[in-house]
Amino acid sequence: MFDGNNDSLTLWLLLILSIVNTDIQQQSLFIPYREGHLHVRHIRPLTPHGATIPILMLHGAMSNGRVFYSESGRGLACFLANAGFDVYVMDTAGRGLSEPKIQRDFALGQGEVIREQLPLVHQFILQRHPLVSQVHWCAHSWGGVLMASSLARFAELQTSVASLLTFGSKRTIKVRSLKKWLMVDFLESLGALSCAKARLSRCQPFTCRHGQRKSRLVIAND
Repeated sequence: MFDGNNDSLTLWLLLILSIVNTDIQQQSLFIPYREGHLHVRHIRPLTPHGATIPILMLHGAMSNGRVFYSESGRGLACFLANAGFDVYVMDTAGRGLSEPKIQRDFALGQGEVIREQLPLVHQFILQRHPLVSQVHWCAHSWGGVLMASSLARFAELQTSVASLLTFGSKRTIKVRSLKKWLMVDFLESLGALSCAKARLSRCQPFTCRHGQRKSRLVIAND
């Protein structure tokens, strides 16, 4: 199953086939992060297999971890837990049960997911499973781009990620509709503007000369 292929049809079939299940256990875990916490849903079989490589799942840009599970035991994460895997579904900062919630001055964006949140949750999972040294990564939609970016940025992660499986992941969305404009273009623009303002507030200005002209530039501290 985890061969790295982007086989969305297979995953959707697994999702459809997943049924209410009483042979799994669900627990919400909270990892301290900045001024709040990240929520991670741990879904596992009642009789865990200690040496089984766990799975980390990441949602897309417009959703949260509930896209993978439900309280009644439906969803891909529950299906995989029933198959014997320990599954961890994370909510990125501000989403789902992670706090603080997204608000007007919320400054955390996808950069923090790539650089901080994914490595943090990954190490958290490894600490809970001392008998294994790797974690499977699985993502839906834009979450796949974030996971791939984190792997590309941190070479040390590449040795401890057993596989990366994505479905519905793409770098651009070319559908033209009012719903797409509102949910993707408009909201992404607001998020980018908020992050840019927060980034500029941490920047140090300096003056650069080009011939007889002066340019005012900034360099971010991070």
